[in-house]
Amino acid sequence: MEKEAAIPLIQLYIETTALQRAAKTASDRVEKESAEALEGIWKTLERRRRKTRRPLVPLEALRDRAKDRENEIQGFLAHQKDWTEWEATMNPCRRNQRNAGRV
Repeated sequence: MEKEAAIPLIQLYIETTALQRAAKTASDRVEKESAEALEGIWKTLERRRRKTRRPLVPLEALRDRAKDRENEIQGFLAHQKDWTEWEATMNPCRRNQRNAGRV
């Protein structure tokens, strides 16, 4: 049904929406202040236990995933551009042979 209506699966939609929200709020002033407050609390508690890194809150983990996804997409687009440029410089006779099978 999703294909017929051109609607993405709910899991894919939720993940995409969450990643977009995380990427959008990454530079938000309130988010930065919240992260600084958490870091301050973590450092005061750090004296009482082993030195460990503060665990990421869910939104920070989503931001990391969103950044990874952005890098992946940028890499794909760069590869696609390189491929297109390579095809443009390919021998015209060979290019015509490759395109002969396409309609």
